[in-house]
Amino acid sequence: MPTPSTPTLHRFNFRETEHRRSGTSYQEVGSVTAESEARLRRRLQLTSQEHELERRQTQELKIQVERLQDMVKYNRAGRKRAERQLTEALDTVQDVQATSNAWKSRCDFLEQSKEQSEKKLESCMSQLRQMQLSSFQQVQSAWSPEEDQSLRELIMGFYKSIRLWATTYSIESFAEIIGTETEGLEALLAELGSVSTFTDLGSLINFEHPFLFTAALLSTHLYDHIFNNPFFVIGASSNLEDGEKSSEALKELFFELSKVQGSSAQKWRAQLLRDLFPRPREAQPGKLIDIQGVSRNDFTILFEEIMDSFHCGYAGLLLRPDDESKEWSDCLSELENLVIEAVNLYARVQTQSAFFEWDVPGTVLGQPFTIDSPMMRPDRFHRLEDEEDRQHDGKLVKIVLNPTVRIYGDHDGDNLNKSRVLVKAAVYLEDDSPSTPEIKVEDQESWTLFRWRS
Repeated sequence: MPTPSTPTLHRFNFRETEHRRSGTSYQEVGSVTAESEARLRRRLQLTSQEHELERRQTQELKIQVERLQDMVKYNRAGRKRAERQLTEALDTVQDVQATSNAWKSRCDFLEQSKEQSEKKLESCMSQLRQMQLSSFQQVQSAWSPEEDQSLRELIMGFYKSIRLWATTYSIESFAEIIGTETEGLEALLAELGSVSTFTDLGSLINFEHPFLFTAALLSTHLYDHIFNNPFFVIGASSNLEDGEKSSEALKELFFELSKVQGSSAQKWRAQLLRDLFPRPREAQPGKLIDIQGVSRNDFTILFEEIMDSFHCGYAGLLLRPDDESKEWSDCLSELENLVIEAVNLYARVQTQSAFFEWDVPGTVLGQPFTIDSPMMRPDRFHRLEDEEDRQHDGKLVKIVLNPTVRIYGDHDGDNLNKSRVLVKAAVYLEDDSPSTPEIKVEDQESWTLFRWRS
């Protein structure tokens, strides 16, 4: 078996033989070979480096390719996601467009409905206004019960107006009428006896406030002619005598019926007056209330007769103005307004189903006063510190300026056995220190004669 070095030797010998043939020495060939090997090694080294560089570059390229592939994959996923989002957006746009179209259609429908509703509303409002007007007219013509407080304020305000009128137009002293004929003075004294405890002219001469008598007499006069008769308005007739008979006949019938059918009698009376005075609350100051079923002219004659019978009677002696003066004209004009106010108040009261009663002055006249009395209150002359001031307790009532007003029953005309005081009587109490006015010399004879005959 040949040794491992044999092939190499043969190759070397072969090369050497070749070199010999070519005329090159072995040493030369060895030198060339060494250089070639060195170059070869360098080339191999360079090639190895190049290969390493190529490998690295290839590796980097692979990494970049992988990155690019990842980016492509990511971009593809992003594209798909973008496409999906775009599709969703397009769907959303379509939905929004569809919704917008639906809302537009809805708005158009609502706009049409609005126009129709406005037309319908306008029609309804027109009908409502007509119904309100009709209802208002019915309410105006309808009757409804009034509260005690409102009626109390009306009545007290009415009597304050009487007191103010009397203060303005009454004489300042009874000495001014001493020259009046005896018959007139006697008749006046008799009338004063119905509202006061004064029994002779001498006591009147000592009294400084004649206007209180004027107010008291007018209050009583209006009570006698108006408030005391629920049917006084029936007396409005061109023939006053016939009208008065009819009025009194109804009054008697009413009170007889009240004894057996109290509630029915009150309702009958109230309904009759409501038919005559359909709108009692519409009365204006100084204007006579509207009345149905009675001639306006006859009604005017009736209340003028009431007014004339006062100032032309003996109570007229207490009025100061001269017949021809402007003050007298004003006096009569204001008196007329008071009578009109009384008639209007009468209509307000008598259209209620409850029964209103004016007490006669004699109910409290001459009685001792007490601050706790449910029936009377002191006139404004008697100043009170408060509602519990008892400085006037025990003093006797000398003048009744306006009577006590009571209410029997309720708004339905029932419970007539129960009463309550609506307005207390205004009273003037005895004076502890009266003063005596001086009587003129020319009046002494008339005064002496009247005092002797009294």
